[in-house]
Amino acid sequence: MLLWLTTFVACPPGAESAKNADSGESIDTGADTGADSVPDDTADSAPEPTVIFSELSITPSPDMPTVLTVAWSTDVPTAGALEYGESTAYGQATTVESAESTEHSVVVRGLAAATEWHFRPTGGGEHGSDTAYTTGPVPSGYPSFTVSGDPAAMEGFVVAPVNGALYAVVILDSKGRYTWWHEVEGDYLVTRAMLTRDGTSVVYGAVGAEDYGPDGRLVIVTLDGSTETTLDVPYLTHDFEELPDGSFACLTKDLQDNYVGDRIVEVQRNGDRGVVWSVFDHFNPANYEIDESDGTWTHANALDYDEADDAWYISLRNLDTILKADRQSDAIQWRLTGSNGNFTYEDGAEPTEYQHEFELLSNGNLIVFDNGSTERGASRVVEYDLNEALAEVRETFAYTYDPPLYTYALGDVDRVDDDRVLVTWSTSGLVQLVTNEGAELWSLSSDLGYVFGYTQRVERF
Repeated sequence: MLLWLTTFVACPPGAESAKNADSGESIDTGADTGADSVPDDTADSAPEPTVIFSELSITPSPDMPTVLTVAWSTDVPTAGALEYGESTAYGQATTVESAESTEHSVVVRGLAAATEWHFRPTGGGEHGSDTAYTTGPVPSGYPSFTVSGDPAAMEGFVVAPVNGALYAVVILDSKGRYTWWHEVEGDYLVTRAMLTRDGTSVVYGAVGAEDYGPDGRLVIVTLDGSTETTLDVPYLTHDFEELPDGSFACLTKDLQDNYVGDRIVEVQRNGDRGVVWSVFDHFNPANYEIDESDGTWTHANALDYDEADDAWYISLRNLDTILKADRQSDAIQWRLTGSNGNFTYEDGAEPTEYQHEFELLSNGNLIVFDNGSTERGASRVVEYDLNEALAEVRETFAYTYDPPLYTYALGDVDRVDDDRVLVTWSTSGLVQLVTNEGAELWSLSSDLGYVFGYTQRVERF
């Protein structure tokens, strides 16, 4: 037990000030001889106890060596956190625990493989000592990636399907390093991958081996790699969306009267599924030409869900159309297309051709990866301002790679903020971050022979 001794020096009666020897100025001593004097009770306050941290325990996931469980203890209860980084400058930290405890454990993700990392526990305004740990390597056979530009401009990670000699889903950091990976079993093309809404897993669409065949499926893999769940989605095609309740809306082929159309199938986590929308309810295939290259009529290839309006946004590649449909009534609310649509193109705006992925923005704009026809021979990104009241559309942003690239399949776009756009040139194996002025800030290139599916940018996971 520590005893604290405080000595009080009394002033002579009537002494209320003293002279500064150097300046001659009066200094108030604060002395008071009155009966109402209150003694300083801070002398009885003990200082905050010193926190003693135990040595860190670092355990990698058996199935994903970049996912670490880090544990430590303290001699007094604290609300702790873990600082980490590639040097003792750290720079990153986990969320502070919500309750004080002497036992602490956090899961750290987003670490680059085969890299030395530094960790330091904190709590009670203090910190423990540094511990260094090197993450495990990526298995052999995975492609390598090259980054150009400023990784800091990217500010996050890319969730991407990669298809080539190996079919896989990966999460890469802004330096092009692997932080998560999963090899796809079987001869499946992976078109879309994303983090689940609850942040615990990656879900991807594996297209059937027989050209969007009956063996299509969604696969959900936990981020620690320990659990894999498969949901059968026969005739799954390019895209799917996770709905707010955790179920999935999937684009699939719809086979009727020898025509190959498209529909939306909602799939529950328990495997139950049901058709909720079909192009056959709104279009007559006899009025359209059939694409002889793949035998499809509408060729739906991108899907978005607007929770605020409870509406679907669907891209029909072979009709050069993006449409909005009410989820409850099934009714088409508008069509954006070059002809027979609901909008006129103003101020030199041009319609898309064979478009793929798109994004509905918070301001109501629509940004689209416009693949273009073989005759045009160049793909681009275009952002439209859709004025539904006036039924007019104007271009607010357009970007073409220099020299022009032709992405004949897939292709994705994501507006990061008001001035930055992430573009995936799928068949060129290139992801690019550009400004509204078309300046490249950052790019990611895959090994020759690999193509990207639809990608997702996340700030952290």
